Amino acid sequence: MRFSSLTVTDALALLRGGDTSATTFLRQSMGSGLVNAMIPELDRVMRMAEDPILNTAVNALTGVNMSDAAHALALEADNAIWYEIGAQEADIRAHPESTNDGALIAALKLAKGI
Repeated sequence: MRFSSLTVTDALALLRGGDTSATTFLRQSMGSGLVNAMIPELDRVMRMAEDPILNTAVNALTGVNMSDAAHALALEADNAIWYEIGAQEADIRAHPESTNDGALIAALKLAKGI
C-alpha cells in the first residue's frame, strides 16, 4: 500500500490498527529512503571530523571503510527514529485528547467504537 493508492478503507484500517500501525505503514512506504538520505551526509561528516579514535576503530575492522560505518550508523539512526515515532503514535492513540486536534480525536474514538 503506497500513499498514492491509499483508499478510505485503507485509512480506516490504519485508524483501527494497532498502536503503531500508521508508523509501520509510513516506514514500509518510505522503504530505505530515510537511510539513503542520511548516508552521504554521515559519510561526509565522519570523514571531515578526522577523529583519530573513529579512524582507528574503522581501520581495525577488516573490510570496513568509512562509507560502511556511515551506512551502519544510518541504519541505527533509522531504527531509533522509527522507534520514537512509533512510541509517539502509541501515546497519541492512548491519549488522543492530548493532541487538541478535534478531527483526530473524533476519528480515533470513532475507529475504536467509543
